[in-house]
Amino acid sequence: MRKFINLTIFICFVLTTQGFSSDKWRELSKLVDSEIKAITQIKDRKAKLEYRLFELYTEKMKLIREEENKLFLQATPSEVGKLGKGAYFKNTRNAYTLTKNHGLSILNKWPDNQHTADIYYTLALNSRDYGNDQYTEPFFKHTLRYAPKDSKIAHNAKISLAEHYYNEKRWSDAFNLYQEILVKPLDEFHSKHLYNSAWCLYQMREFSAAIKNMHRAFAFSKNKNYININEQIFDFMGLFHVDGKDIPGGVDFYVKNTTDPGTHLIKMAKRTAKNGQFEDTRYILSKALIECQTRKQRDIEINIRLEELDIYRKFKKNDLHFQVADTLAKMQTQSPLPTEQQALAVKEIKDYTGYLQVRLTRNAKHKIQHYNKNDLAEIISYFDILTRLDKSNIDQYRFYQGETFYAVKEYAQAANYYQMGVEWGNKNLTPENKTADNETFRRKLLDSLLATLAEGGFSPEANFKHTEFAYTNYIKSWPVDPKSQKIYERLFNLYFQKTLLDKAVDAIAIYNKSYPVDIEKHRAMLGAVIDHYVKTKNTTNLAFWVNEIIGGLYSFERTYVDKATIILGQLLFEKIQSVENKNKDTALEMYQRIYDNKIYPAKIKAEAALWISIIYLEKSNTKESLNWAMKSFDYFPDKELFENRKKYVTLANQYYLNQDFDRSIEISAKYLSRFCKDEYSEKQEFLKNIIQLQVASGKPDLALTALQEYKKCYDDRNFEIISRLSILNYYILHNDLDNFFKFYANYKKDLALTETFFSAMLNYYWHSLYLNQPAINEKISKIFKAVLEVSSSEPAPSSYVISSIRGIFAYKEFMVFSKDFFNFNVEEKEEFDEKIFNEQLQKKVMLLKSLEDKAQEIIALGQSDVILGVYQILNIAAEDFSKMLLAYNPKGMPEEFVISFKRSMNQLVMNLQTKISNNTRSIDQLIHKNQLISYFNTEVTRDSKLRKTTGFQWPFVWRSSTVDFKENDK
Repeated sequence: MRKFINLTIFICFVLTTQGFSSDKWRELSKLVDSEIKAITQIKDRKAKLEYRLFELYTEKMKLIREEENKLFLQATPSEVGKLGKGAYFKNTRNAYTLTKNHGLSILNKWPDNQHTADIYYTLALNSRDYGNDQYTEPFFKHTLRYAPKDSKIAHNAKISLAEHYYNEKRWSDAFNLYQEILVKPLDEFHSKHLYNSAWCLYQMREFSAAIKNMHRAFAFSKNKNYININEQIFDFMGLFHVDGKDIPGGVDFYVKNTTDPGTHLIKMAKRTAKNGQFEDTRYILSKALIECQTRKQRDIEINIRLEELDIYRKFKKNDLHFQVADTLAKMQTQSPLPTEQQALAVKEIKDYTGYLQVRLTRNAKHKIQHYNKNDLAEIISYFDILTRLDKSNIDQYRFYQGETFYAVKEYAQAANYYQMGVEWGNKNLTPENKTADNETFRRKLLDSLLATLAEGGFSPEANFKHTEFAYTNYIKSWPVDPKSQKIYERLFNLYFQKTLLDKAVDAIAIYNKSYPVDIEKHRAMLGAVIDHYVKTKNTTNLAFWVNEIIGGLYSFERTYVDKATIILGQLLFEKIQSVENKNKDTALEMYQRIYDNKIYPAKIKAEAALWISIIYLEKSNTKESLNWAMKSFDYFPDKELFENRKKYVTLANQYYLNQDFDRSIEISAKYLSRFCKDEYSEKQEFLKNIIQLQVASGKPDLALTALQEYKKCYDDRNFEIISRLSILNYYILHNDLDNFFKFYANYKKDLALTETFFSAMLNYYWHSLYLNQPAINEKISKIFKAVLEVSSSEPAPSSYVISSIRGIFAYKEFMVFSKDFFNFNVEEKEEFDEKIFNEQLQKKVMLLKSLEDKAQEIIALGQSDVILGVYQILNIAAEDFSKMLLAYNPKGMPEEFVISFKRSMNQLVMNLQTKISNNTRSIDQLIHKNQLISYFNTEVTRDSKLRKTTGFQWPFVWRSSTVDFKENDK
């Protein structure tokens, strides 16, 4: 039998070990199983080993419960519902039964062993935590029976049994045990035991003692040696004091011991309110308000106010309720309430106001003339409070106010509030922030306003004001709507009866836009307006509308249009008087009246505008002249405009002569925009004005754009060349290198511009060299190099330019060639070696001779600028050679030799200086003969007289500022 039990135990624990995935759990389970297996294999086990096995079974049971609980928590509600909660803890129950039976078997076999109390205590705990059976209390009592009186296990058993009684709501039994436990503080849970004992006393209605124990618990909680249960104490201390009739004591406790007493005092107030203790409730709330205001705890103050609203409503303290609502609105105005609190305030006040509204209107139905005006005022005031609290829904509250007045037949006031609601929406709502509720209430407001007006009793002025407002806002909000379709006609009639005809015709236009199918009604409405102008002989307005219907407005029949035109003419001729004065001012006035009068055909208005333009030009007022000329363009048909082309070209030329280039360009461009491809002699003049005057105005880019734009208007190569040259010369004259090179890139294929391009680039080349602008110099050099290539596709300039370019490159080669001379030096050794010196000197002389021979080849090209540069290099070479010879010292030689050597070197230097003088003379003759303004002339001549003669000046525009050159070189 024992073998069978052991086998059962082993199988049970092995099975429960399978299926769980936690590595830590497996390790612990493995250790427990291993020890269980080892003990169960021992035969004739004594009490000590059996007790150890009992402990292991208990530990194994905890592990099983832990893992099964994980599986239970992972299951879905539907799975738990299907299988039942018990199915998830089957192994735990089996382990519990096994453990309990084993413990009882030990007690049965060794009833008085040293672990008897421990076994009963463990059995009690297992019964409580895993067994869910009736053995918990008996096992705890057996524990106390066998445990030494003052032992730790006895103390723990008392605590556990007291908690068992507490959970079973056996308050008296629990309290009795707590009395024994609390004789002296034996563990860190003393504060909790006091707290539990206080609850036992509370349930036993021993409030005074309960409060005392609760305070004792709080005192121990403040001691770090005991667990802190302040949160639980704070949660229920107020309840104890309320039910114990010691409200000031509870208030005082929270004020002294908490950082936010207001929060806890709210709970106290709810309890007293529930008990019907209004004065106590108000006392608590007043204290709470004082504390949170003193501590600047605004959120808590708001919560207190919200609680006040609920409490004052329940106790029917209407005045206090209103005061609190108004206070919340003021707080919202000062600084917005948090969203959740604001929503609660709005809901509470709205609900209460709705209740007041229902009460008022219910009473009003019985006896409308005897409603309570104070009640009405209170409701309206509450809604005003809501508009301050909930500003995004003011339209709703204005609607409710209007409805309240409407219910008691105060129609004038109702209309005012309905209109206020719509006006608020007009001012504050946009497509971005408007909600569906806003749209709904807008329609309700307008429908209610119209319904109110239908009740009558309004003054004519008020009726018109409200009706116009309702109609215009309705059609603006819902232009296409069955109700709007009827309102359009009503709005027209409203205006027409008041002779507000401008508004009346505007109503027709809006009606036509939304409902073009109702065009017959639109014609009838406008016909009524026209008839009115005929009766009142208002020719100005009549003329306007006749021209409109001539233009096709509302598709009037031709017979009606003709009849209206005839009537208009008859009325006009009655006012015509002859004007005899013929001066310009009078003429202007006459033409102006003709132009301004909309009754005249377009051609007449155009002629009048053109003559006004000519008269203003005669008065030298080009601004007004162009203004009226442009007006004539708007009215002249193409045929008449073309016939008047000579007048327009005259205007353009006269503007030019008056130095008003911009207006000459503008009118020329305007005319060409209408007649670009037509053939007429004046076209060339218009084109010339546009291009040449843009250049003259310092706008070559606009001239170039215009030349491209109007290319479709002309087929004249000569005009194109002249125009391009004027633009190019502007860039050259103003030293605008950026645009010059852009222009070159775009038009270098134009042979008519080639010579101008390269002549300018020759000047730019030497100029960039003078200003040390290598980027520009290099750019021009590349262009010149491309031109000299035999296979080049670039347009070739004149032979003179080609020769000048060749001279430039020859000079550049000469500069490179000269480096051999300048780079070779006669070495000055520590001991003079005559042979080596003579060899080196001879080589230096030969290099100078080669340089001079090369110079003659370049001089033969005949390019003055280049010749000056070559002479400059020769002089520098001779001067450099001279300095070297004079400075040379034959070290280590006798004094007689040195003197003879210096004499020989001086002779060589004299020969070199003669060369320099000859070169300088040639330079001066060349400059003087050709009046050269050259890059080199200030470098090579010292003839002050010649300088004065030639000036050595660059063109003025070049030397006035070098900023552009430097910018272009970056």
